[in-house]
Amino acid sequence: MCSNQVSPPKVEVNYSFIDSKTEVPRLGNAQLMDKTSLPNQSKHLFNTILFYERDRMMVRLAGNYRGSSVETINQQLGPDFYIWSAANFTIDASATFSVTKRLKAFVELNNLSNSPVEMYMGDKRRLTSSESYGRRGQAGIRLDILK
Repeated sequence: MCSNQVSPPKVEVNYSFIDSKTEVPRLGNAQLMDKTSLPNQSKHLFNTILFYERDRMMVRLAGNYRGSSVETINQQLGPDFYIWSAANFTIDASATFSVTKRLKAFVELNNLSNSPVEMYMGDKRRLTSSESYGRRGQAGIRLDILK
C-alpha cells in the first residue's frame, strides 16, 4: 500500500425518533385532560456529518435537524394556546490544521443555512416570534499546553 494514497471522506448519520406523551390537566376543569408531547422534546432529531482527515488536516461539514416541539404549556386555555418551536435545520463547517503536535490553526462556521428560530402559538400560521442569528464563525490558533 502506497502512503500517498488519498483516503475517502467519511460520513456519520444519526436519527432519533422520540414518541413522548403526557396528559396535562386543564385548570378549572379537572376532568379535561389535554394530551401533548413532553416540553422541549422534538419527535424527530437528525444529524449527518461529512468529514475528511488526512495527516495534519481535518475538514468537517455537518447538517442538524430538530423537529418542532412544544415549549410552553398553557393549562388554562389548552393546546390552541401552547407555544411551539418550529422545526429547524442548520449547516455548520469546521477545519483544523495541526502546525505542530501542540499548535493548531482552526476555523468554525455556524448556521451557514441562515435558519431562523421561529415560535408559534398552537398553529404554524400563528407566528409569535422569529429570531435570526445569521451566519457566524470564528478562526484562531490553539495551543495545547498539556501534551
